[in-house]
Amino acid sequence: VLSVARPAFPRPVSCLISMVRCVLVALALALVVVGVSGSLPVPPGNPLAHAQAQVITSSQVRFTVLTESLVRMEYIPSTSSSSPSPFEDRQTLVVWNRFLPVPQFATTRKGAVTTISTSSFVLKYTEGIAPGFTRDNLEVTLLSPRYWSNTTKWHPGDKPHGNLKGTFHTLDGLEGWQDMNCTVDNTVWNGAGFGSQPLAHCAWGLVSKDGWSLVDDSQSPIFDGAWPAPQLNGVCDASAPASSRTPCFQDPVYNPDSESDACQAAGCCFDPNTSPQILPLNFFFSSSRNDSYNDVQCQGCTGYNYNFLGFQGWVFQQAQEGMIPLHLYWNPRPPGGDNALVTDAPTMPGYNFVRSVGWIWSPQGKQPQNTSALQLWYSSSMSDYFTTATPTDEERALHMGYKLISLLGYIGIATRNSSTPVPIPPWTPACYQRSGNVDWYLFTHGMNYAGALSDFALIAGAIPIPRRHWLGVSWSRW
Repeated sequence: VLSVARPAFPRPVSCLISMVRCVLVALALALVVVGVSGSLPVPPGNPLAHAQAQVITSSQVRFTVLTESLVRMEYIPSTSSSSPSPFEDRQTLVVWNRFLPVPQFATTRKGAVTTISTSSFVLKYTEGIAPGFTRDNLEVTLLSPRYWSNTTKWHPGDKPHGNLKGTFHTLDGLEGWQDMNCTVDNTVWNGAGFGSQPLAHCAWGLVSKDGWSLVDDSQSPIFDGAWPAPQLNGVCDASAPASSRTPCFQDPVYNPDSESDACQAAGCCFDPNTSPQILPLNFFFSSSRNDSYNDVQCQGCTGYNYNFLGFQGWVFQQAQEGMIPLHLYWNPRPPGGDNALVTDAPTMPGYNFVRSVGWIWSPQGKQPQNTSALQLWYSSSMSDYFTTATPTDEERALHMGYKLISLLGYIGIATRNSSTPVPIPPWTPACYQRSGNVDWYLFTHGMNYAGALSDFALIAGAIPIPRRHWLGVSWSRW
């Protein structure tokens, strides 16, 4: 248990929003909806750091020494800043206060190299090598004692191998032990229906054996007065390759990626010259569970001996005209449970909604060209649903004694045969996040973990822990 100067509950990720702040915002929105007038209080704190704590090396790069162990590092792409000054001096949903007593530090400049030294770190930045911050132009030497003494330097892009992690973003759909490792995809959490993006389930922490931790505030919404507003410090580069674009909306199905108004309202970039993302529908079967399973990827299959049987066709990530959603349900019936891929809840009892898989054409309309029928079958002797989209799958269903129940709809026809699951094809999102803006807070506290938590409370405010009965009972590494 750590004793800190101020009560703080760190949530150090790009969306560091405390429960209390979320409740306040929700209440404010509710007041507007019901027509109650009034003004919201501006969050406490002064977001403008002391001028003597700022080291500006160019019109695009600024370092702010907030404490002897905490430094803010900013890079603003040219002409991209939405704030009155070239740099971001407003409050964000994460950071409310930057006006702190100026710590002891020294600054030296020799040619293109700027060096900032405190008792905890030595920062060296070389201007003109590359835009932004890279391993070649930015290096921080760690001076505080660390649990892992061989970690002596930090560079942009370094992996936080010694980080002790934070908490889950939500407990919905979870039960029992969960893997909090942020370096792997948590299929249990993703399987609960909250997304398919890797690392979406967890948060990095401030306590680390490396002796450093990084809070990325680059994408956090800012406060426009007392109201949150989109973060616009970044550029929209329509010529950027698809691999460099980060989708603005992460939900795999209810995703307004193709809606320009929703995209721009979120402060993101919109490119109309893209096509909707298509997802492969693969077919798996587990003899030990006696269960057929249709999905984009075999999530949660480890340890249950699911074998790939074939590629069935294509579904869409976003809804198009005349489409309906395709859902995955799960029944923990013995001996091993049953997955059901349906458009409506299964008629048999015991099935619970897991998540949405994609969109398919409705069976109410005419079958589009280059599509195949997605059909639902059921075996009462095996208590198992079976979904088919190819003649081979239909023959397999009849051979195993399944009975045809209904036509679910139509999916894009399988364009090839495959002996392995077809991966999700490359895709260029229409709505993608702005790029180029960097707003990092580097904590270099070494083993002074209480100091790291205390410094975080200085800039983010004292964040209370919600009462236990609000969220149920849970434990984390904190």
